[in-house]
This record gives sequence, structure tokens and C-alpha cells, in this order.
Amino acid sequence: MAFRAPAGVPSIDKSTTHTEPVNETTGSDLEAEGKQSGRFLIRLPLLTSHSTEKRMNIELLLEDATRSVLIIEDRARKDIVVGVPHHAPAGTPKLPCPEHEDADENAGFLGRYLAAQLDCCSVIACNYRVDVNKRGDTDYTQQIVRWKPKVLIEIHGHGGKKAGRNAVEISSGSAVNDKFSKALAEKVQAGFASHEDLKKISVCGEYDKIHFKAAKAVTISDDRWTAYHIELPPGLRKLAGAATSRPPATGYQFCDVLDSDNFCSIRSNLPGAGRRETKSPGPVKFGRRETYGEWYGQ
Repeated sequence: MAFRAPAGVPSIDKSTTHTEPVNETTGSDLEAEGKQSGRFLIRLPLLTSHSTEKRMNIELLLEDATRSVLIIEDRARKDIVVGVPHHAPAGTPKLPCPEHEDADENAGFLGRYLAAQLDCCSVIACNYRVDVNKRGDTDYTQQIVRWKPKVLIEIHGHGGKKAGRNAVEISSGSAVNDKFSKALAEKVQAGFASHEDLKKISVCGEYDKIHFKAAKAVTISDDRWTAYHIELPPGLRKLAGAATSRPPATGYQFCDVLDSDNFCSIRSNLPGAGRRETKSPGPVKFGRRETYGEWYGQ
């Protein structure tokens, strides 16, 4: 099996390199494209749906705090991409990255679930030693560029001290782009009305009022697509009082709100052609989505 070094990754002493094949860990259907010093670059083939076994194999990687992994999944829609640049499992608050030490615990689970519900491509950087969304030459950013999306949704997580423990912040990179972030924030806040557990969550998309502005993220400032930098509070990502866990049900409910008709209307009518001179793809049509229980084989 041939390997290549992911772009933008500094070299590290080869004595620390893993030698076990990726497909022994993640299933025989996975193709390993790159590996260097414990980093794996993994691409899944285009599938309309994943079996529970395949899905759980990937989610075991999301639970692993010992490996740096880039998980790339091709799905039917390439005009929308979900990215998670700073994932680490719950209980791992720090990344091995001097540029960006704070991990977005459990963000990868929610980003992957959202991408599957939208049937769109996704890329998740797990336990990375590079701040992948701040540079244009990283494997994470270059993968997004290759898909040529019209909309990028990046899922992040904040600690609750600066933005508030029940606050979701949405940025499109500058105050000029508030027309995108504020529109999405209003739609999401309205969508919470039908979810009792989400009613306490506030959503703000006004650049001058949010703390996490994403001003330095090249993936958010890139004018080839409309970007949404979404910061989620701890309560949507981690179970209260649990040292390690997958996200609570409310986190997946939040993703379901993003997949509602409200979000589809924003995506197809406003930001789909927001910064690029291209025609809108028109209304988005979905088949029956999997429920949260079906996603986990329950």
C-alpha cells in the first residue's frame, strides 16, 4: 500500500511512526492515502449509506485520542461540505498543536452526523498537530478546495466561559458577511422552538457581538464559497458529569435543526450563490432521513 505525506504536516522523528495498516483498524473498505508519523489520511468511497458496522469503525477513530487522523468522506453532494478542524474525543481538552491547543471535544461526531443527514462531503481532522483551517496548504484545506463547494459548514466547540455556556455563535468571517450568519442564526433559533431541550440555547450570528469571529481562518474567509463557522457550547457536545462520552441527544437535535427546511431555504436561496457568480442549485430535495436511533442502529 502506497502512502504519501499529508500537505502542511511538519516532519517528525520516524521512530514514532505507526506501522499497523489503517484498514485493519477501520475496515477493509477504507483506502489509506497518506500516513506520516502516526497521521492517517483516510478516504471512504462514495456510498449512499453506511452499514452500522462501517459507521462504528469510523467512530472508533473519533474516540481515539492517540492518533492524528484526517477522515475524508465523499457523499452525493459536493456543493456543500462539512468540516471539523479541531476534533478530539471528550476527555481530551488539548490538541498536540502549539498553534491551537484547545480541542473541540466531540465536534467530529456531530459534524459527521450532520454531513450524513445532508448527504454531503465531510472532512474531519482528529488530534492534529497542525492548525489546519488557518493555512491554505494543509491537507484539510486542500481537500475542501478540491470539492469546489458553494457552502462550507465548520463545526467547532467553545468552553462556555467567553461565549456563555448556552450560547451558539455563528460567523461568516466578517461583519460584511453578517447577511449570511445572521440569517442562519435566526432560522436556527426559530427551529429550537419545537425542541424543548434546545429552547435554553441562544444563537447569535452578528459579527460584532460574538467572541469567536474566525477572522484568521482561511477556510472561513475564502471567497470561493459561503462559510459558516459554528461554535457549539459544551452542553451540546458532552454529557454533563461524564469524563468521556459521545455527544448528548441535544447535540444531534441541533444538527437536525440545521437539516430542516429552514436551513435548506437559506442554503439554496441565499448563500449557495452568495459570494460566487454561479446560479443557485435550486431547492434541495431529501429522501427520508435516518433518525438518531437508526443512525446508531438502535
